Amino acid sequence: GAPAASWIAALGARVEWHEVDLLDKAAVERALDAARPDVVYHCAGAAHVGRAWQSTEPTLATNVRGTHYLIEGLRACGCTGARVVVPSSSLVYAAADVPLNEDHPLLPSNPYGLSKLAQELVGTENAGGPSVLVARAFNHIGPRQDPIFAASGFARRVADIQAGRWRPEMQVGNLEARRDLTDVRDTVRAYRAMAERGRAGRA
Repeated sequence: GAPAASWIAALGARVEWHEVDLLDKAAVERALDAARPDVVYHCAGAAHVGRAWQSTEPTLATNVRGTHYLIEGLRACGCTGARVVVPSSSLVYAAADVPLNEDHPLLPSNPYGLSKLAQELVGTENAGGPSVLVARAFNHIGPRQDPIFAASGFARRVADIQAGRWRPEMQVGNLEARRDLTDVRDTVRAYRAMAERGRAGRA
């Protein structure tokens, strides 16, 4: 969905916002033909792991078919030289209790991870461009993150409790889980470095 109007307004003239339905192939092609981008950061898609269990079909459609329409749209407008950063996920990997690298076995354990692995394949298995670079990011946190996610949800609840808007009690899920967390600003810097210097067709 679109970011809050206040966020767009705060960016001012630095950003020109156009809302496009990623599942409308013709609309995607029109938007790309108008923009004719050299670099695309493909951050549109279904991003919530838990919700993917209840909305598997929309998650797969958005992440996989939407990526296919993006790649095909770039070809249709002649932007085969574009570089596309596809933010995938560490959830494409098999579960492990050791540090992971890019060669760790791929075995998604949920619909979201499956959609991201399929998204990677749609992007990297295209011949003739554009160049697709895959970022298998771990969880990132930071300013303006939607409170439907764990860290931002905990922060929102703590703020509500401190302000007296909520009783001093928090509901949490599995506290035994361990996650690597990256500040979203570092994640953005990594995506930009990939767009500038990354090797296409691989994670």
